[in-house]
Amino acid sequence: MSDTPAAARALPDLATMVAAYNHMNHYGRANGMALTVPTPGQAEYRMTVRDEHLSSPNTCHGGVLAGLMDAALGAAALSLAFTSLEFVSTVEFKMNYLHAVQLHDVLVAKGVVDHAGNTLVVSSCVIYRVVAGKEDVAVARGLGTFNRYPANKRDFAQLVMQ
Repeated sequence: MSDTPAAARALPDLATMVAAYNHMNHYGRANGMALTVPTPGQAEYRMTVRDEHLSSPNTCHGGVLAGLMDAALGAAALSLAFTSLEFVSTVEFKMNYLHAVQLHDVLVAKGVVDHAGNTLVVSSCVIYRVVAGKEDVAVARGLGTFNRYPANKRDFAQLVMQ
């Protein structure tokens, strides 16, 4: 690692920062969630509902959708915060469940930043069930608020600035 302070060096590209985040995100990997970030302020998580996600026969537990929602809302905020070498933490989020989700359903959660202030970021998300040959079905909608803080508080800067 260089002797130059992280803040004084050029930021790595977004793909490098997302790869570092994916590496340390054990929750996402454990739940089969794959993150892509098309541009700062947008995020997309994809996952398939597995046996361990069920709360009753063939039906996904709402907490799984809540975890996916928080992840997508936060990843949208995080992808924007990365551009200033910042990290985010969830302050609050709410969601509406619109349709039941079943075993083997493929879910896509699309998050986007709606507002980026100096200390708070607000993002929204829709989780879709992908249905082959048909229009995707929105199964949940949510809104979240996130606190911005310097990435060096969590040693993330050292991971991406090496």
